[in-house]
Amino acid sequence: MFKASLILALLATVAMAAPSAVKQPEDLLKSDASADKAISDKVKTASTEADKSTETIKDATKSSEQSAKTDEKKTVTSIAADGTVKLIEEKKESASDDKDFEVKALEAGETSQAGDAKAGDASIASSITPAQQADIEKVMVNFIEKNPEFLVKAIQSYGEQQQKEMLKKEAEKMAKFKDDLLADSNAIIGGNPNGIVKLVVFADPNCPHCRHFEANLSEVKGLYSNLKIYLRPWPIMGKESADVVTGLMSAAKQGYDKYDSLAMRIASSNEKMDKQKFLKLSKELGLDTKKLQKAMDSEEVRKEIKSNHELAVKIGLDATPTIVMFDAEGAHILIPGDKESLKKSLADAKA
Repeated sequence: MFKASLILALLATVAMAAPSAVKQPEDLLKSDASADKAISDKVKTASTEADKSTETIKDATKSSEQSAKTDEKKTVTSIAADGTVKLIEEKKESASDDKDFEVKALEAGETSQAGDAKAGDASIASSITPAQQADIEKVMVNFIEKNPEFLVKAIQSYGEQQQKEMLKKEAEKMAKFKDDLLADSNAIIGGNPNGIVKLVVFADPNCPHCRHFEANLSEVKGLYSNLKIYLRPWPIMGKESADVVTGLMSAAKQGYDKYDSLAMRIASSNEKMDKQKFLKLSKELGLDTKKLQKAMDSEEVRKEIKSNHELAVKIGLDATPTIVMFDAEGAHILIPGDKESLKKSLADAKA
């Protein structure tokens, strides 16, 4: 600062001392003396100004340092005082706000990127011309025509997946009616009365699928000592079925073996069973026909049939056979199939 002032002073002096006309030697001597005095005065003035500038800078620096110290003291005081936690928390909150802002910004960026990706996919899709689309479809049709088993397999796989999902939902629904389904009253009990694995069967005696399933069950049930069977005859195929169901429920009053022998003869028949055929078959198998007829006319049997019908409606059944298995893992819906599939289902049951 001092040097700058000195240079300015010298430049000013030179400018002032510059002669406008040629002077005599004696004038030059006087002029030189005056110039020296002026330069000296300017130098002193510049020096004084530089000192003042230096003092000003020092004062400003000192003031800044004092201000910083004052701030430090305030901070130190606030740390020692009751407001310390508040101050620190405010700073932390501020940092937290910054982090929140960064997270939000990141999320916004990710959303933007996801949007860009979707837009890119849409752009790719829209970039396909109708002619290209037609070519793609043609290739697909040609592939299916040459490999029809691929389409069949895909349809089967889709059907199996849909069936699994449907059976799972149906089993969840049946689990809600577990107590009703596993009530001994109104059911014909077979297998082990104390079995842990329980099988509930709603069947119509004139239903072909029901006959097939009951025949398989009769053959394999002896293989599973822990199986308890709840048979609930449910007539959904007309008056003939209602009469036969009444006869089967009445036959069970003479013992499970009597019921089972009748049910198996019906299951092995290809004829539609009615009341007259049923009574004839009962006599052939050695049932007490008088007791049978009396039970068929009783209010007790009618109430049992009505109760099973109301239960079927309550749980939303609309077809026979409906087979529900309960084990340690919950309810399962069994699809009537061949003997081996039934054996596998019973073998896989968790006691």
